[in-house]
Amino acid sequence: MQVETKNASLDTLSVTIKVLHVSGKQMTQSVFRQLPVASAFNDSWELLDLDFWGIVRYQIKNGCSLWAVASVGEILYRCEADPSHAFIMPLTTSNLAH
Repeated sequence: MQVETKNASLDTLSVTIKVLHVSGKQMTQSVFRQLPVASAFNDSWELLDLDFWGIVRYQIKNGCSLWAVASVGEILYRCEADPSHAFIMPLTTSNLAH
C-alpha cells in the first residue's frame, strides 16, 4: 500500500506531565520505594476499585517495571501494574497499612 503525501499530515500535540508531591516536595525514587506494596488486582485478576494517582516506570531486579500509585483511604501504595507479575495480597479494608 502506498500513502500519498496529499493524504498525510503532521500535527502538533501537547503533553501534560503531572508530578506527585509529598509534603510539598516532588516524590523521589527513595520515597516511592518506601510506599507499602499491594496488588491492584483481586483473586480473579480484575482491577480493584482504587483511587489511582498515576503510573511510575521503575525496574525492580527480577520484577515489575511498571507500577501504579494508588490510594485506599488516606494511604498511598505502590501496586504492580502488570498482572503477570502481581503477587502481593490485594488491598482490602482488613489488610490496610496503619
